[in-house]
Amino acid sequence: MQRLNKAIKRVAALGVGVAMLGATITGAVAQAASLDLANLPEPFVSKAGVYSEDTALVVGSRADVSDTLAVGDVSAKLQYLAKTAVSTSGTVTVSGGVTEDVPAGLGIANSTSVALDFQLDKTDINSFFDGAISFQNEDIETHDELVLQKASPSVQTSLTSSEDDYESNVFLETTKGAIKYYYVFDDAVNVTKSTSSDPLEVKFLGKTLKVTSVDSSQTKFTATVGTEYFMKVGDVVTVSGKKVTLQNVGSSGSIQVDVDGKIATVDADASKTVNSIEIKNDDTFYATSKAERSAALIIGEDAEDTFADGDEYVGQDKNDPDWTWKLGNLGAKSSTTVSSGSSDPTGPFIGIQNEFVKDDDTDNPPGIGECYKLPNNYAEVCMDSARTIHLSAPGDERFVIPANIPNLISNSTVNANDVKTSDLWLETEGADAGGSGILVFYRDVNSNPNIVYLGNLSLFNMTLAGNGLSYTGGKPVAGLVASSALFARMNYLKTKDSNIRFSLTPLRANTSKGLVVSARGDSSTELDPLSDDLVLNFSVSSGNFSALGLTAAKEEAGELAWSIAGGGGNNGTSSLPWTQLGAKDEDHRTKYGIIIRDPKSNGASDKVVLEIPGDQVQANVVVKGASTTVSGGGVTYIPAKITVNTRLDTEVSDPSQHNLILIGGPCADPLVERVAGLPKCGEWALGPGEALLQLAKNGDNVALLVAGTDAMDTRMAGKVFSNYEDYDLSGSSTKLAGSMNAPRVVK
Repeated sequence: MQRLNKAIKRVAALGVGVAMLGATITGAVAQAASLDLANLPEPFVSKAGVYSEDTALVVGSRADVSDTLAVGDVSAKLQYLAKTAVSTSGTVTVSGGVTEDVPAGLGIANSTSVALDFQLDKTDINSFFDGAISFQNEDIETHDELVLQKASPSVQTSLTSSEDDYESNVFLETTKGAIKYYYVFDDAVNVTKSTSSDPLEVKFLGKTLKVTSVDSSQTKFTATVGTEYFMKVGDVVTVSGKKVTLQNVGSSGSIQVDVDGKIATVDADASKTVNSIEIKNDDTFYATSKAERSAALIIGEDAEDTFADGDEYVGQDKNDPDWTWKLGNLGAKSSTTVSSGSSDPTGPFIGIQNEFVKDDDTDNPPGIGECYKLPNNYAEVCMDSARTIHLSAPGDERFVIPANIPNLISNSTVNANDVKTSDLWLETEGADAGGSGILVFYRDVNSNPNIVYLGNLSLFNMTLAGNGLSYTGGKPVAGLVASSALFARMNYLKTKDSNIRFSLTPLRANTSKGLVVSARGDSSTELDPLSDDLVLNFSVSSGNFSALGLTAAKEEAGELAWSIAGGGGNNGTSSLPWTQLGAKDEDHRTKYGIIIRDPKSNGASDKVVLEIPGDQVQANVVVKGASTTVSGGGVTYIPAKITVNTRLDTEVSDPSQHNLILIGGPCADPLVERVAGLPKCGEWALGPGEALLQLAKNGDNVALLVAGTDAMDTRMAGKVFSNYEDYDLSGSSTKLAGSMNAPRVVK
């Protein structure tokens, strides 16, 4: 096996949905285009049944118990609406970051063409900073930078790392100091000039860092490091689980704060620890009207402290930190130069480095899909994926990998019995093997790691007559499907055994592979074998899967084809009756009943989305006479497993981070008043027996108020939400009246 089983996510993918309810959704559920109740259940659940994980159901900490009953109605509706979404993916694409295929045994920043740069800045990671800061009445050009050693972190296997417990898996090992982050000064600067009145202020790891003094050693400074909050009098933020309220601002610049019931005064430009939370009074605005007063505060468990080179970074365990400070040359009036990942920069530098060592199985180094994370999640170094074909289906055990597959060279540990899974990955064996061998992986939820290597599906001995599928003519050679190598069968309700088979076949020697989805009826009378087949054509370049079709991220007619009766197994001429589907923008259905969703747009993302029925779809034909009656029929649904995020108002620090469903009015749920456009407690205008459903913008998200004048009225509003299809809801706000058992919309 020339290519080790590395990387198992996101590449050319076949998504398989079932029961005609599967839908391909990539990315988060977008905010509704307008605040209109007629669009429910969006944005909380999409029209395709995908639940937004950003949704939070919030009930007031002062609410009546009946409000919590309304939460039950709303959450039950969300669960009912959420349908299984097909998890699919296309060619590896990184937006705002960098990616590279790194061979096993090498550092990810090694000095070859198959490596990342050892210095990564804003040109590589677009969330990084690059610009000017003001210091000592000068504009100083600066940027932040992730720096890697060239030998570490490194991609390692059981053999390259001499770690038997890695088995067939791949991990990202690292040594101490292999990952560094620096704030780089592109212009000359003397950090020792920092004072409390004129600090050096930068965004370090995304948080405000204000250096107020530097020790004579030039490797130690005093600074504030915390989250900066701009608060008006009365505003509340939650920090480390405690509520911080700005109560007042004095004319002298002092402030009065309340930290979970502990009240204290903090002088101008001073810091004070109140109830274990440190508050730095950074700046204030005083006005005659108390409501117009405000302050800029830096709040954290350690808002201001003195830090030395080698000390634990803010928030780290003092005795066993993962990250420590890297400080030096702070008195040198010069710029910063980073020359390698192993040695310190020249000139003044402020940074951090990793202290952990992860070089064997007991250290739990990151595996596939896992990361090393910098503090504040500012950046991540991850082992993400290889170029694979991923087959995924909702539910459990949707595929069966048969025991003793004839073309499978087993790893001798798995292939003795049938394997059931809902995720399969196929990876070429690599350039040295011409891509002819296919490595097969599957997900086992009971294993750790849960991605298991099954074996090598050999295509070496398969005979290929002619040149395979022509992308201009779309005519595969005779016997294409019959000569394919079976590796899995569908396992859903009555669609099982040999009804839907998945196999691979060479198309153009080593430059193209066909993934064949072959349908068969329970008998040849219902559906002949080899008369209802789909072929997905994957290109291979340098021994790796490179695209669906000839070109990645582009729809092409010949990348997906369907056979008409007898086309797949007929031993006739090469001009077999195949229909090209890759450029069609309509949904299509095969003889067995498989729905092919929008081949054109999905093909542009290098994926094919199929919805496979739980049994062969057959039309029920009725010839009726005058007294004939017909009854029966039904639909099978597969619910999605979702986690409904329920919270008290006191547990939401930043409302704008969620699509909120607020249960109860502003007097019962104080969080309501923190969403602009929703009513205040003193402004509630409804009377007894009345309730409200109201949408409002909430930053980039949406808030929905489900509230009544009293708790029973709130339950009435919850009932209306749970049956929104039965009511004429429209606009951003709808008034309700009546009772819980007989609510009505008030026009």
